[in-house]
Amino acid sequence: MLAHDGRAVRIGGRAFDILTVLVGRPGQVVGKRELINLVWPSLFVDESNLKTNMAALRRALGERHAEALYIATVIGRGYRFICPVRTFGEGYCT
Repeated sequence: MLAHDGRAVRIGGRAFDILTVLVGRPGQVVGKRELINLVWPSLFVDESNLKTNMAALRRALGERHAEALYIATVIGRGYRFICPVRTFGEGYCT
């Protein structure tokens, strides 16, 4: 579950998968093709699917256009999770 200020945040399954990959590698650039392969394994999807889900994820996280609070776009390469990540135990992070 994704929560903000103690309230559940609605997020689609693919957007949650994208977030999981990015949070698992904080500060590292994750390439677009790699994200697509991890989130849609065994399926051919267009890059527009990634962009659509990334936009939904950013809306759910409260980011506004051109204001990267959590996810930075690395033009021509991919995306990077820029917010600090703290691990509290297996399977839990904020």
